[in-house]
Amino acid sequence: MRELLAAISPCAQRRLRSLSRSASTTLQSMTTSDDDTHAKQRNREHELDLGSLYLSSAVAGAHRIGLQLTAEREGHREGALSLDPNHCGLSPWGDRTWCTQIAVRALQVTSTRMRALDPTGNGRVQHRLTSVEFVYESFNLIEYPKAALWYLVYTREAGGAWVVPLFDDKLLESYPTPLATR
Repeated sequence: MRELLAAISPCAQRRLRSLSRSASTTLQSMTTSDDDTHAKQRNREHELDLGSLYLSSAVAGAHRIGLQLTAEREGHREGALSLDPNHCGLSPWGDRTWCTQIAVRALQVTSTRMRALDPTGNGRVQHRLTSVEFVYESFNLIEYPKAALWYLVYTREAGGAWVVPLFDDKLLESYPTPLATR
């Protein structure tokens, strides 16, 4: 290696050393960046960002429901339940073609993993959502690990219960929906 360096000019030697240092720094930053990315992905795996498809019949006054929760700690998660009251038109594919523009209601919630056993023996897990905003209603988030499913059970004290399937909200992201013009 020394023989090779001696054979090239001092200017070329400096350039070669500079390139070597630059490549080393770039490689180190890429490795750090990859490590950071993997750590963030591991953290995201334990966070929940769920959403419903458009609901033609409103549930809890909403035509779309979203739930964002932090990673679970000692059986609890913190986050927000979003209730979107906007009416929308739908294409034959179920895509929203237009929507009204009413403010989405976001409620601060706490999720608590319950110790109740699944009566069907399917290993489902019940999470109770609580909020100071819930007066005559309750929400239970059901996790079905065997089927990789989540759904929300909404119950009103006056009677009635609704089941709303929830999906990874990233799967539901689409093009912006045009606003209703009336």
